Amino acid sequence: MEMIRAILTYGTMAKAAQMINVSQPAISRMVKQAEDRTGLQFFERRGSKLIPTPDLTTLSREFEKVFASVDRVQALTLALGAGLGRPIHISSMSVLAETMLTPALVDLRRRHPQTPIAVRLNHRPGVEQEVIREESDLGLVHGIAQHDALTAISLCSAHVVCLMHCDHPLAACSELGPGDLAEEPLISMGRLSPLSQQVIDAFDAAGIARRISIQIADSGLAAHFCASGLGLALLDPFFLSSGLPEHLVMRPFTPTIQIECFAIHSNRRVLPELEADLLESLRAAGAQWERRFREMLAT
Repeated sequence: MEMIRAILTYGTMAKAAQMINVSQPAISRMVKQAEDRTGLQFFERRGSKLIPTPDLTTLSREFEKVFASVDRVQALTLALGAGLGRPIHISSMSVLAETMLTPALVDLRRRHPQTPIAVRLNHRPGVEQEVIREESDLGLVHGIAQHDALTAISLCSAHVVCLMHCDHPLAACSELGPGDLAEEPLISMGRLSPLSQQVIDAFDAAGIARRISIQIADSGLAAHFCASGLGLALLDPFFLSSGLPEHLVMRPFTPTIQIECFAIHSNRRVLPELEADLLESLRAAGAQWERRFREMLAT
């Protein structure tokens, strides 16, 4: 698995052999032996490149789960060997890592300075699956779908906003709806965003087609594009850690699309004391962020 992962990462057997410190003939033999034992073809050659077959693409997703487990064992071994105890494993959507997770970890560190912490960033379905499989102790998501295997604790709530450059004519409006945005180039969140379908439904209900200029999966980068004059952005505001980026204004989108931020954990386990402490820090961070959001919206 390590050998195949190296080829997938670096694209050629020569580079993969160099990175895992074996010879190129040796790695070629290993691939041939693996194919013979499984009866599967793993790669197709295109010039000097090795292209993974559909079978290998399917298998590689399972490989990553194995390596994630190995990483957890290594982290736990190091922590126990150093007398630090079991690490807290956290999975978070990237948009929540700065606004919610960072202040919560700062607070936790003050009370538990030696606690090891491991953080992984993922999209919402990925965070949920890591928590369900108990690869992560806690997850941070927004717009959670109900799942029988998860316990969800609300940290804060907000609603979809429209960002634009401060010089845009629509900046004079107190709120914006689909009719106001009918002719505007929009920077839209991708389909994995929890709010995308709700925004689509709002435009459909108004009988207005959106003009998508750029589709993107990261709220912070969407705001950067917006500040550069590439369009108006309809997005969640959870990327806002301390204030609006320079030259941007924020207006509520109507009809209101509410969106919540949650901490999640597997309902098959009771949270140990340290994780329960982190959850309280996350609650405090969420409440503080919600107050700042209301202040920003009022300006």
